[in-house]
Amino acid sequence: MSEIELLKKLVEIPSQIGIDNEKNISIFLSNLLEQKGFVVKKYEFAPNRPNIVATYDFNKKGSTIIFNGHMDTMPFYNGEGKNKWNFKPDKLTISNSKLYGRGTCDMKGGIAAGLSAIFKYIENNYGVGKIVVNLVSDEENTSLYGTIPLCEKKLIDGDFAIVLEPTECTVCPKQLGNMFFKTKIKGIGGHTGMPEGKINPFDIAYNYIDELKKWTLTKKNENELQPFINIGHFEGGTASGTIPTECEMFWGTRVLPQDSFKDYFDEILNVTETFKLNIPSTVELETTLVDSGGTDSFESKSIYIQHLIEISKQEENIFPASCDAAFFQNILNIPSVVFGPGSLKQAHVSNEYVSEEQLLKCSKIIYEFLLKVGEFCE
Repeated sequence: MSEIELLKKLVEIPSQIGIDNEKNISIFLSNLLEQKGFVVKKYEFAPNRPNIVATYDFNKKGSTIIFNGHMDTMPFYNGEGKNKWNFKPDKLTISNSKLYGRGTCDMKGGIAAGLSAIFKYIENNYGVGKIVVNLVSDEENTSLYGTIPLCEKKLIDGDFAIVLEPTECTVCPKQLGNMFFKTKIKGIGGHTGMPEGKINPFDIAYNYIDELKKWTLTKKNENELQPFINIGHFEGGTASGTIPTECEMFWGTRVLPQDSFKDYFDEILNVTETFKLNIPSTVELETTLVDSGGTDSFESKSIYIQHLIEISKQEENIFPASCDAAFFQNILNIPSVVFGPGSLKQAHVSNEYVSEEQLLKCSKIIYEFLLKVGEFCE
C-alpha cells in the first residue's frame, strides 16, 4: 500500500476530537499492523479512546525505535462554516499535487509516511532490534488519555522516539512548551449609569494581561524566539448596559526550549501576586493551571538525531508548538525528535493539505534512517 493509498484510507475514517474520536480508526490501524506481523496491544484511559502500542521484533539484536502519531484530528468545521472547504474533509482529494482532507497534515500524513516506510523496511528483511508503532488518542486536547498515561505507567519503552507531527521534513530536537491558565476575577458590578464605586473585572483583566506581556519580554533565546500571551476565551457579563461583577479568562503562553515549565509557573505566580498588590483590595483575582497544565519544552541530543539530520539534508529546527515528544523525553528520558511531512500553517484550518512531495520525502527519509540504524547496530 503506497503512502497516498494509506492516507486516503485514514482520511476516510473520521476521528474528530469530541465527535467521532479514535475508536474506528484504531480498529483499522490495529488490523493493518497485525497483518504486517506486529504484536498489538491496546490501552484505554477513557471509554472508546484506545491507544495502540504495536511491536515488531526482528531476529537480530539492535535498537528499539518508537514512531508516535496521534489518531485524533480537529473537527471538520472549526467555527468557520462548511462553505470554507473547497473539498470534502472526509475524502482525500488530489489537486495540483496537494492532498486535501482533514488530518492530511495534522497528522494522518505523518502516520501514512511513517507506516509506509516501516512496512517497506520490514518487507525487505533489513531489520534489527525492534520497531514500536505508538498511535494515540487525545493529543489535540491535552494527551490526558493518550501519551501521558502511557509514559507515566511505563507501558512503552525504547532507545529513540520520532513523533510524526508536521515539520516540513525538518528534524526538530527542540520543542516549545505550552501552558494553559484560567484567571477568575471578581470586581464590583452595577448599572453603567452609576459607575462610581464600581470596578469592571474586564478592565482588571486587560491590565493583568499587560503585566504578563511585560514578563514575556524578559524571555528570549538565541533564535530570537519569544513566548507570547494568547487569550483564547473570555467569559462574563450580561449586557452592554451593565458593569459585570466577574469574568473568567482562559489564556496561555509558550515555554522556550532552554526553560522549564516549573520556572515559568513560579514566575507567573510571582507576576500575579505583585499585580494583586496594586489593585483595589475589594478585587479578587485567582490564576490556576487548567487540565494537565500544558506540555513542557525540551531539548534532545542523540546519535540517532544526528543520523536523521544528515539523511534529511536540512538544518535542525525548533518545533514551535507542543506535542507528545516532550512526554517521551521528559517522563521516560527517551531521546526524541519531532519530524514529519506538512506545515503547521496547514494544520487546524479549512482546506487542510499536505503536499505529495513532502509525504513521499518523509517516507524516504524514514526508510533511509531505518537502514542506517541497522548499519550502526550491527
